[in-house]
This record gives sequence, structure tokens and C-alpha cells, in this order.
Amino acid sequence: MPKKYCSLSINTIEMVNQYATKNHKSFSRSMSDLVELGLKVSKIQDEGGDNDDKKLDELEKKHTEYLLRTMNICSEIFRCCYESSKVSDESTSANETLNNIKGKVNHYIDGFLQKEIN
Repeated sequence: MPKKYCSLSINTIEMVNQYATKNHKSFSRSMSDLVELGLKVSKIQDEGGDNDDKKLDELEKKHTEYLLRTMNICSEIFRCCYESSKVSDESTSANETLNNIKGKVNHYIDGFLQKEIN
């Protein structure tokens, strides 16, 4: 195996010595193992960054899909059970009430997003 030299801090040398003693290996073999392991981890992290972004995008799409399905179900239930006497606003139909609710929710979300940006 070819030899290479590098500078290490005292703390790093002590940690490698402890690792070598614990695993009954030479200092040189321990350094080789640790550098090889570190390079493998670095390679996986470099490749994994794209996968994490793809997984996050996929999760956000699924979350949005389920949220929209839930909102649709709730709207349909509301339309079936609508009674104007049980609604606090002065709407004349279920659709009008739903539009008022959607407007209030959109206003709240816009305000929430503005707070996050600032």
C-alpha cells in the first residue's frame, strides 16, 4: 500500500490511537480505514442530496394531494348538511358560505406566509 503523509491535530491523533487500540489495529491501518470510511460517507452524502430533494418534492406533492382530497370531502359534506340557520355569516347558500370560508383561509395563509418571509 503506498504511503502518504498529512498533518493532524493532537486531538485527532489521540482519537485515532484510541480507535486503533480498541480495534487491535495499527495506527496506519486505522487511519486508512477511517479515511476510506470518511470518503464513502462523503460520496453517499453527495449523491444523496439529490435523492433527498426528490423525496421531499414527492412528499410535498402527496401531502398537497391528500390535503386537496380532504378539503373536497369536507366541502361535499358541508353542502349535504348545510342549514342557513346554523351558519354564523349571512350567506344564502352552501357554496356562498364555502367561498367565504375559503377567502378567510386564504387571507390567513397569506398573512402567515408574509410573517415567514420577514
